[in-house]
Amino acid sequence: MDFTVSYSLEKDLQNYLQAGWQFTYSKQGREDIQERLLKRFPESFRDSLQQAPDEAAAKKVVEEWLASQDDEYRRLTELTVEMVQQVLDREKANIVQTLESVYNENFPFDKVSVYVTTLPINPYNFEERWFMIGRVASVPEMVRIAKHELNHFMFYYYFLEKLAKRGMSKEKREELKEALAILTNPEGTDKPAVKELENFIKPLAGKPVREIIEACGQAGLL
Repeated sequence: MDFTVSYSLEKDLQNYLQAGWQFTYSKQGREDIQERLLKRFPESFRDSLQQAPDEAAAKKVVEEWLASQDDEYRRLTELTVEMVQQVLDREKANIVQTLESVYNENFPFDKVSVYVTTLPINPYNFEERWFMIGRVASVPEMVRIAKHELNHFMFYYYFLEKLAKRGMSKEKREELKEALAILTNPEGTDKPAVKELENFIKPLAGKPVREIIEACGQAGLL
């Protein structure tokens, strides 16, 4: 499996629109998530973005903000792309082995794209096989993010359709997806809505994921 790391202005802008202007990702109990994401930005930028009357205006605010950054900012973004590529190339065998061990299934993809984002939130797109890593992520965080997001990919590939056919609601499938990430990322998440499920799953590490899912159902958590 290969990672291809790059910076996409288009995808970075979209991340700002979906997380900074209007938060359209699943909050899963993180009521202050939008405020926390924008906290490190200047007040003038935060106000302009959140007061933008429509998407076009919000996009312009972000474009002007990014264009106003100096050469050093852009150079460090480029260096981050290079660093993420090096780290994931070095760690990819370990990442895949971890995922395959947890799911007892082969990692099904030959290539995954990774985009560096200048906003500190890491969305993903399973259908297009990409996820994002924040520009300020440390080396250990880069690896943790990759394991976390690719854990989601494994869940979607092997279980999403089966669980939907069994009648599990989309909300419960998404909570289960997030909670199962504890199997590759024992540090857990900051999402209050999945904590109960996450705490139930953590002691079951080592069991096949299909058995863990059944146990969650039997416990009335799904």
